[in-house]
Amino acid sequence: MTKMVKEFSRKYVLSQNINFTKLYQEVEYYNGKSVQPLFVVMLKTLEDLYQFGDTTKLYNMGLHTWLVIFMESNDRKFNDFCREPRDNVLNLVVSTKMLAKCYNNPLLKEWYSMDEKKIEVSEYGMWSIQKGVTKLSEKNFYERRSNFKGISLKVSTVKEVAPIPDWNGSLNSFFGMVFKELSSTMNFKMEFISEEDYYGTWNETEDRWTGVIGRLEAREIDIGIGEFTMSQQRADVVDYTVPLMLSHSDLYIKRPNMSNVDWSAYVKAFHTNIWGLIVVILVITPILLAIMCRISKGSDVSRCYLLEEYLAIWSIYCQKSLPDFPASSSLRIAYLSVFLSSLVLFAVYSAYLTSYLTVFTPSIPFNTFGGFVKDGTYKLIILRHSSNHDLFTRSKIPIISKMGKLLKADEDLPHDIFAALKQVCNERVVLYTNQLFIEKVSRYSPCVLTSLTQGRLDNVGFVLAKNSPYTEIFNYNLKNLRAFGIVECLKRRYLRKFIFDDSSYLPVALWSVIPILGILCLGIVVSLQFLICECIVKQKYVTLINQTVKSKSQNKETFKTLTTMFRISRCFSDHNVLVQTARLSNVRKYLKYYKYRTLSPLYIITLKSQLDLEEFSNFAKNFTMSMNLWLVFIYKSPELLKFCQKPDRNLFNVMFNTKILIKCENDPIIKEWYSVRGVEVKVNSVARWTVNEGFVMVNTHSMWQRRKRLDNITIRIATVRESPFTMADHAENRDTLYGLFGSVLRELKDMANFTAELIAAEDYYGSYEPMTGKWSGVIGRLVSKEVDIGVAEFGRSKHRMDIIDFTVPLLLTRMSYYMKQPNMSAIMWSTYTQVLDHRIWTIYLFAALVCSFLIAVIMSKLKSKKIIPLTLDNCFYVWGIQCQQSLPEFPTASSLKIAFMSLVIPSMVIYISYSAALTSYLAVFNPNLPFTTEQEFTSDKSYNLTVLRGSVYHDIFERSNGSLALKMRERLKRPEDLPLNMFEAIKQVCNEQVVFCTNELFVDKISANIPCTLMSISSGRLDSAAFVLTKHSPYTGLLNYYIENFRSHGIIKVLSNRHLSKMVPQASIYVPVSFQSVVPILALFFSGVGLSLFILTGEYVIWYSAKMRKRGRS
Repeated sequence: MTKMVKEFSRKYVLSQNINFTKLYQEVEYYNGKSVQPLFVVMLKTLEDLYQFGDTTKLYNMGLHTWLVIFMESNDRKFNDFCREPRDNVLNLVVSTKMLAKCYNNPLLKEWYSMDEKKIEVSEYGMWSIQKGVTKLSEKNFYERRSNFKGISLKVSTVKEVAPIPDWNGSLNSFFGMVFKELSSTMNFKMEFISEEDYYGTWNETEDRWTGVIGRLEAREIDIGIGEFTMSQQRADVVDYTVPLMLSHSDLYIKRPNMSNVDWSAYVKAFHTNIWGLIVVILVITPILLAIMCRISKGSDVSRCYLLEEYLAIWSIYCQKSLPDFPASSSLRIAYLSVFLSSLVLFAVYSAYLTSYLTVFTPSIPFNTFGGFVKDGTYKLIILRHSSNHDLFTRSKIPIISKMGKLLKADEDLPHDIFAALKQVCNERVVLYTNQLFIEKVSRYSPCVLTSLTQGRLDNVGFVLAKNSPYTEIFNYNLKNLRAFGIVECLKRRYLRKFIFDDSSYLPVALWSVIPILGILCLGIVVSLQFLICECIVKQKYVTLINQTVKSKSQNKETFKTLTTMFRISRCFSDHNVLVQTARLSNVRKYLKYYKYRTLSPLYIITLKSQLDLEEFSNFAKNFTMSMNLWLVFIYKSPELLKFCQKPDRNLFNVMFNTKILIKCENDPIIKEWYSVRGVEVKVNSVARWTVNEGFVMVNTHSMWQRRKRLDNITIRIATVRESPFTMADHAENRDTLYGLFGSVLRELKDMANFTAELIAAEDYYGSYEPMTGKWSGVIGRLVSKEVDIGVAEFGRSKHRMDIIDFTVPLLLTRMSYYMKQPNMSAIMWSTYTQVLDHRIWTIYLFAALVCSFLIAVIMSKLKSKKIIPLTLDNCFYVWGIQCQQSLPEFPTASSLKIAFMSLVIPSMVIYISYSAALTSYLAVFNPNLPFTTEQEFTSDKSYNLTVLRGSVYHDIFERSNGSLALKMRERLKRPEDLPLNMFEAIKQVCNEQVVFCTNELFVDKISANIPCTLMSISSGRLDSAAFVLTKHSPYTGLLNYYIENFRSHGIIKVLSNRHLSKMVPQASIYVPVSFQSVVPILALFFSGVGLSLFILTGEYVIWYSAKMRKRGRS
């Protein structure tokens, strides 16, 4: 043992010899620590083996790493157990990390237990002096443990309390199917224990947990299946798997019964050029018809008044019939072309007005938490025994506490989501719950709900018993299922989003039809004026229209230090603390070794003379003292003791965040030294250390509470000029930052007492320039130490974290890809015919011809006329009926009445079907995106990628080496073509074939100024926004302390609501029908006019020829 400890010491590996009786204390000490030791167990006899087994009964063997070495022994049973262990005398579990080596055998074996009854053995590697350890398998730890060999796991679920037609039990849900995939992949069986009423919450009356959580705490089951959201209280008693999904908790309210149609909606259906064209048609067509009427009737022009033609055309466009259908074929064709064009234009206009009313978004009484509290007329409900109960009853955030006062009594809270929906629909209450629950039952909601997306983002996953041996293995396999796309496929299959079924239609309010009533009244007034004018002077005048929008655990450093080097080493050793003595000249290599490690040692320095003081002072000048923990003993020398009591110089190079304690000889007070400006040393008394009392804290505040003031020092800052959340004001010779991050900076300045000097406002955040080998933007200034803090919404990346420090995040958001929504206003020419099947059109035309002939046969019998002329006339009558026009003269014969009525009814049904189909197309038309995932985008090749120049996404795509990132980099624009700000980026998206990668917060901030409609594609990656500082900045810890305080006291929430308030959803913007979309209608109209003019010309030529022949004869 001594040789092994000595060899470890030569390799700079700290080691310690302990007995089995003290093993429990060591294991308990390392519980919850980031760095875990390797426990090497040396067994010589069978008695040692059983003694070690008795010791391991006290704790979980899966929490630490073990190496068991069986020494030389003559005991056959002892040697046989090493070669083939059977009974689980060492209390191993499936997650145990234990290697065993038998004497004189180079093979290392891995020991663990699946059912905690017998030990499973697998070969891990060969251990030799020459080659060291050679692994026999390339599989990692979790791959080797993922086969559970058919063991049974006890599970419980939460039952569904209301019947759902397509619901077949909890295990046929998304979470159940994921668990079934795990069961198949990991080879274990499910033993179904119970179906609980609730997920589980703390019952203060019975002092226990309820539901599935209660069964896990009592160790009655191994895992709970269902939508378990993560909370701090639950995490203390159960373990969570990695999240299977992220879901918002929102407020849900019954949609108010409101309707308000914008007056401008009546004219927004068509573009202005279409309205202009309609006016031109209304002006020109009557003139042409009047001329045709005069020519066709010769000298008889008594009925060809221009005003009458104007009224006739106006009535046709208002879907009214002519008082007298003309007998001339040319005029009939002209009028029929007008009928057809007016019919289609009327259907399109009706469809767009119907679309507006169909997708109308009503206004709601409030859209924020503050608005809900201020309104005060609604009560708040949550699901009984849900994780949200503690949020409103124990929270110290002011707005949440106020909402808690509006919470219903516990006995009145709904016990399931269906009861909650019933209360929301029938009472004046607001439901706070997870979006996942609402989507799950949205089809069965008795009313239409409206959500306010302002709640927290919840992680949803499985739960296991606390310190379960299965947790890490489940997490590994869940990550594999996610990486291979299985989780995403199950989401799409079982978590389809359902649109709320709005079965009740809101009546149009009186205010909405005022323009229509105004037109009616205006028409009456104008007609009266015309009547007066006609009676007096017979003149006419016409005219008018109008149009009007987001404690610390007191790091109690219980310094267990004593007075002299010998006593310190001996005392630490007695308390199982590893100690190593070294000269100051050798400390540097230890500092280098621990530079990037999580666990850092405590360095104890003893100074006995002025020479020692100078040596340590020179050492401190060349090293960043704030990166480690220091305890300095000063004694013997009077000069040193004087300096120890009142340090007049910063000889130890202490900074604001330096963690150094000073103990002077004959002074029981331990003092803390730090410096705000790097020159003057400040002293705080921390503890009293005496032989009788031991170590007693005299200042119970944490380190940052003791150092919370910066004595009005000046801190240099830089910002991004076009930052959406930080705006600089240079007016009146003062630099002030506004926006969310500027407001947080002002709060930090007031609390920490420092002055901010704005050094620069850069064009972009900062990215690595391969040509120069330097960083640009604000990050470049931080790297060169020109500024101390970067104030803007900086995102994290691996490369940035290597060179600068980040504060704790102020905001969490998502990374998404944005593209311009495809054109929704352009109606394809084929749409006018595709709404009905081609067979219907064929039957429609064939029936018109057959009906015209059959009616002509009937008329020929009644009127003794020829069939062919009657058939031609009937074609116009039948065509007019199908265009919703009346007959010029309804027949008196019963047979003809029945024949024409049999045409009117199917024509009306076909017209209604055609209008409804066209309306449906325009109302629910959704553009098809060319791609919906990152992989599809890289394969599309028709879009380029753009990001903000110098942003974190620029750094991700430029410097990542993943296969997907390399493909995305190929689509990335050149650096000089990348936008500098959000407005330039949105301009590129709206005007070019590009996709913009950014986070949702940036887009929400400028959503009111986006000139086009955007569609988003989620990347699934969470992003954060925080301040940045120079690497190892002395102010990082203090800023984090205050930001966490701001968050716990609700200040961050208040500032977010002030600067990041979500815009109230506005009424949908309807794009008018474009000119190109109605070209087929206009072509039909003008072709009809042209054909009528051609026939008119032919008729006129024939008439004129006949007239001349007649004159010649006479």
